[in-house]
Amino acid sequence: MEIVVVGDNFLPSRLMERILIEKLSKFNPHIECLDWTFESFDELQEKFLLIEKFGPEVLHTPKEFQSIIKEADILIVHYYPVSASTIENASKLKLIGCCRGGYENINIDAARKKGVIVVNAPGRTANAVAEFTIGLMIAEARNIARGHHALKSGIWRKNYVNDEYRMELRDKVIGIIGFGNIGRRVAQLLKAFNVKTILVYDPYIPNEEIVKAGCEPADLRRIFQESDFITIHARLTKESVCLINRELISLMKRTAYIINTARAGLIDYNALYEALKERRIGGAALDVFDLEPLPSNSPWLELDNVTLTPHLAGDTIETRLNGIIIISEEIAAFLEGRPLHNRVV
Repeated sequence: MEIVVVGDNFLPSRLMERILIEKLSKFNPHIECLDWTFESFDELQEKFLLIEKFGPEVLHTPKEFQSIIKEADILIVHYYPVSASTIENASKLKLIGCCRGGYENINIDAARKKGVIVVNAPGRTANAVAEFTIGLMIAEARNIARGHHALKSGIWRKNYVNDEYRMELRDKVIGIIGFGNIGRRVAQLLKAFNVKTILVYDPYIPNEEIVKAGCEPADLRRIFQESDFITIHARLTKESVCLINRELISLMKRTAYIINTARAGLIDYNALYEALKERRIGGAALDVFDLEPLPSNSPWLELDNVTLTPHLAGDTIETRLNGIIIISEEIAAFLEGRPLHNRVV
């Protein structure tokens, strides 16, 4: 059995190989390691943003990679783009494993056409992103980042834009948009803060599941009208682009905060920027942007009621391992003829 793994700056192939050997030793696999790396992680992120927008065909990949992948029975990738030609030329290919929750870098139609199974690793970043989300809620509402920046600049700052409504999470209404692995974990963590109500919007999740999780199903209008904190955890699709539009933002309380650790395209950022600049809402915390890295002349940097972080939410030591661990378990199930839990096609 020939397994080809393609690592990158975030998840090196040798780390992937170590987990595969540990999890699949009884199958005695031959593992070929490749690394699709760039001078910096930022450059890798730039490439992947292109893939997210335009699909895996947008970038040319090294020819030497193609010749090695051609002999693979199983191909495992992280960010590396798997195009239609890659799939078509790999005559022995039976399974592609993507060590991420998303699989935008895989040509799913080509895999389906050829009968190649694709599995992914949903939930690998769930706890990391959920913890980070709670951190951003507190950081923005309690001015942690602004206070730190002021002290580093030699200023003992005690007055902030939100002085009239600087709030705790306790007894507040929280709106969660998207109730997949991350949204559910956020809800679990919030309960420890004794929040008043957790409102959830997710048209793909039955209301009974939301209620069972101790939350309350709600439409978007209600969430934006009633919530003290709104956090976004939906997947970016053609249908969800600017899901959070100008009208919904206009419904927010003057004291409410919005948190985005999902994708920039889910929110009309122009409308959000205007609402923050005019102080029509309490504040925001953003980990994702339309253009990354954020330019030094970005207007977001001029605002005093927003906390900004450079796409850090899912980046922990644990998440780097979780993806390949999940894929290893899927490969073991495939080789033993057991059902696959994370099959895409």
